[in-house]
Amino acid sequence: MADLTSVFDRVLNDVIDMAQATGPYANIVVGSLPANNGLSMTYTSGGPMSTDFKKGISYELSVTLNGKHSSQSVVLEALAAIHRALTRTKTYPRGADYQINDIATISAPVYLEREQNTNAQWLYGSSLRVRFYYFGGY
Repeated sequence: MADLTSVFDRVLNDVIDMAQATGPYANIVVGSLPANNGLSMTYTSGGPMSTDFKKGISYELSVTLNGKHSSQSVVLEALAAIHRALTRTKTYPRGADYQINDIATISAPVYLEREQNTNAQWLYGSSLRVRFYYFGGY
């Protein structure tokens, strides 16, 4: 069986590629937000939903999408555009051992805080649910 962390990473990278195609104000990084005017994604949890007779597994992965920018409207619109694009698509990426089959909003973009420093950037956060089928089985 392939390392599931590796599969989760590849699924996340596919989701980031889809989000990046919306043309946001910055490149999306994995992990923590960059220092200035940035976007980030990371998975926070995930687990199997079901197993079939061929030993494939349906998984659900929770992904956070965070952003910050000096303009509140810029960061909010970027996150909203990403959510719209990812949840409305009808075609999803497929890897050698997995197929993404649905992306939905768990939490729409919401205001988190405004930095209390000279940059005073607006921070927004959101989360997505990514469902995929893993062909590797147990």
